[in-house]
Amino acid sequence: MDYEEDLRRHVTYAQKKTANQLCNMSHILNSSIHKDDNNQRHSILFTPPISQEKIVIFSAITKNYDSLKMPHNINPAFDYILFSDTPQRETGIWQIKPVPFWNKDTTRITRYVKLHPHVLFSDHTLAIWVDQNVVILDDIHQEIKRFLATNLPIGTFYHPTRHNVQDEALVCIQLHKDNLEILKEQLTHYIQENIPCQELAYTNVMFFNLKHPLLPKILTSWWTELERYSKRDQLSFCFAVAKNSSSWHPLDSKGICAGNHPKFGVFQHDKNHGICASITQSLSDTLKDPFAGKNLDRKSTRLNLQSRLHL
Repeated sequence: MDYEEDLRRHVTYAQKKTANQLCNMSHILNSSIHKDDNNQRHSILFTPPISQEKIVIFSAITKNYDSLKMPHNINPAFDYILFSDTPQRETGIWQIKPVPFWNKDTTRITRYVKLHPHVLFSDHTLAIWVDQNVVILDDIHQEIKRFLATNLPIGTFYHPTRHNVQDEALVCIQLHKDNLEILKEQLTHYIQENIPCQELAYTNVMFFNLKHPLLPKILTSWWTELERYSKRDQLSFCFAVAKNSSSWHPLDSKGICAGNHPKFGVFQHDKNHGICASITQSLSDTLKDPFAGKNLDRKSTRLNLQSRLHL
């Protein structure tokens, strides 16, 4: 099976699906976003609050690996928070915050944000992670409602083309996504542990129930695996869940993922170039440095500490 071709096929499908919507998004957003007396931007392209739950949509961009993506459907009850190590456009939708962790490997910085919603958003009920090549196209009220009804700690999609950790590791090896010896050691470890983790998740969209008692344990286990072994988080996700005697909620049936789901669109990582970057640039000429002001000292302090710890 040509996994690289399968993945390319899914990405191409997603690009075709969302292209027409995103081509028109710039002037739609500009015409629908107005400024109030405090110069804050608001959108009329929103759905009503779904409940009294406090919900955050969060993401991260490091080293301009992606452009800042604007959600096509905006819910005024949600917080939209982006962590970054580089200046980002002030759109009035995403709150720009500094990354809270440093590593010479910027992928691991992004993974830290993704795997620590319980630390970053302790005052929220639900956190929804989206990779920054993912666009929310429609109201996700029903997806949130179904997830919360399961009382499970985490929700995400099944992987559309791969079925288990062995498949994922093989693709990582074929595409040189990580060190071969680390990947082999990780697989050996999972075989020796004999913890069942048969299903592979596709973790570019994740729902986190922040009030679930097992969530901190699962995310701590997941981060431990990520620090010890490969930075490819899909390899260790199911292991971390199973190790804590839990399970996760599939956001849809097998074969459906963010790339072919009607409420999400997926683009290739664009290095802050292309149509999505143009849309965001059309909304604002103002760049916000996440490390401006007091955060500059925080950055220096954290870098000095982590250098002493050899991180």
